Amino acid sequence: NKKEAIKYYKMSADKGNEEAMLDYANILFKGDGIEINKEEAIKYYISAADKGYTPAMFDYANILFNGNGVPINKKEAIKYYKMAIDKGNPYSMNSYAGMLMRGEGTSIDVNKAVSLYKMAIELDHSNAMNDYAYVLSHPELGVPTNFEKAVKLYKMAIDRDNLGAMVNYGQMLKDGNGIQQNKVEAMKYFKMAADRDNIEGISAYAVMLSEGNNKILAVKYMKKCADRGHVLSMNNYATMLILGDGIPINIEEAIKYYKIAIDKGDKNAMHNYANLLFSGKQIPENKEEAAKYYKMAADHGSVNSMRIYGLLLFNGIGAPNDIVESKKYLKMAADCGDISSMINYANLTYKTDAGSTGNEESLAYFKMAADHGDLKSMFIYARM
Repeated sequence: NKKEAIKYYKMSADKGNEEAMLDYANILFKGDGIEINKEEAIKYYISAADKGYTPAMFDYANILFNGNGVPINKKEAIKYYKMAIDKGNPYSMNSYAGMLMRGEGTSIDVNKAVSLYKMAIELDHSNAMNDYAYVLSHPELGVPTNFEKAVKLYKMAIDRDNLGAMVNYGQMLKDGNGIQQNKVEAMKYFKMAADRDNIEGISAYAVMLSEGNNKILAVKYMKKCADRGHVLSMNNYATMLILGDGIPINIEEAIKYYKIAIDKGDKNAMHNYANLLFSGKQIPENKEEAAKYYKMAADHGSVNSMRIYGLLLFNGIGAPNDIVESKKYLKMAADCGDISSMINYANLTYKTDAGSTGNEESLAYFKMAADHGDLKSMFIYARM
């Protein structure tokens, strides 16, 4: 009898019982047997948190962090995470550690983040095991790598049924990131997560199936993910439909999935849809529209699109000829490690920027390409 239960939850909450406050707040927030009222729910979250109830502090911090029913306020979220941390809440330790790693609502502080991860792990928090293992196996995050410790932590988290750790450890095995590559073992861990309905696990398992010989099953899993809103899978499923990879070719359906992924900000879908428009092989050619999507993808971080859009601008294809913008996008791609763009930018700078400054810039990018192993750039750099 939900109606009766809600009545008594409210009575208890209004008399100051913090557990009832949190339960009633959750009921109001989700609309469980009652009309959703997030504004009223938040009053009860705050009341319970301010009475010192740790789970309410954590839940309200998450609401502030995500902007669910209130404006996003990461500084205020940190305040409530810290209140919960002071009471020994490992969930808040892990969440605040992630914010410190990313510099969200605060300045980046990897040392403080690592300290919080370790505190949460001491309290047997499996998410902290998974997250800290990820940090230890990705040097770009600013923490010294320790692959052996990362593996140990992933396995500890997996033993505690942490689905994220199954996926991350599987990816580590697949890539051979700091450990012996083992794709058979990787697939085992991806499937383990997929069988528990973890969307990242399903997606990773589908990708491995598509790379192997089970295309039909790959399509099944990929579509399942795509239809649940997984952006990477939308792009992958659309590409399967374009290529007829384990499924009959269906261009109209593929474009539908590309466009949904594009609306969600996926740079790969933007780039792939631009390719379709530019080639004109499977849909009517539209170079102006293609250029628009290449630019969109480039602005979202697609290195291939940066290079292509830069060249389109240089040649005046699909967009007006614009040397300044062309150089801008080619430089962006070059700075991301694209060798072809290093060479194009070096050539373009040498041709368009008169005087020693242009030559110095050109020289620097020929050297960059040479250092990346391009033989012709080695020769040009030596000559210059």
